[in-house]
Amino acid sequence: MGAMTPKEFIQHLRKIYDETISKRKFVYAEWFKEKGDKLREAYRQLSCAEWASSWVHASLLERFPDLDTDIKIKVARQVWEEARHAKDVKSLLHEAFGEEFNIHEYSPVQEMTDCFYKYYYSINDPGAYFAAHNAAGERTALRMLEKVSAFARESGMTSLARVADKIVPEERFHVRLGEQVVEKYATTEERQKELEKYFRAGLDAHWNYTEGVYRKINSIGA
Repeated sequence: MGAMTPKEFIQHLRKIYDETISKRKFVYAEWFKEKGDKLREAYRQLSCAEWASSWVHASLLERFPDLDTDIKIKVARQVWEEARHAKDVKSLLHEAFGEEFNIHEYSPVQEMTDCFYKYYYSINDPGAYFAAHNAAGERTALRMLEKVSAFARESGMTSLARVADKIVPEERFHVRLGEQVVEKYATTEERQKELEKYFRAGLDAHWNYTEGVYRKINSIGA
């Protein structure tokens, strides 16, 4: 069959993503339709995940020192944005529950730890990392926030809608960054097969994290 062009390969990954999630229940956005302690837990878990994403992305500058300067600058931007997302979600906790949330004193679900601190951090190839984390995982976060923005506005949750609207364009940038790096490395059929493997695994790792949080939320008060 032969290799696709790098741009064709990116379209191929997008198609895989859409086909894969069409067969699954998207519970990520459902976190924020809860009330009381369940909504509090959703905010806590999301803040932890945003911080974890910032942390693992910051590690790239040390783990992959040969990245192009342009990519390093974009990585630094994503590190800052993810950290600010964590702070923005903490502001929702404070506004809704009067809680001064300390990420470092809270234990997220194991699935989140496995996704960000173990799986993403263990990937020792930049193309594979960006396929798994940015092109796949960040695309899931983007779709969640788009859905959250819509129903938060309809439900009168103005603060949540404001935060989601603020983050959405930045998540789009993170996805584009992932695709930019993947496109650079997707030059042969063998390489494309390897990157697709990481893309699928990254999607599953992020999806498992969202479902782990959903189970934790539903266990509250049960």
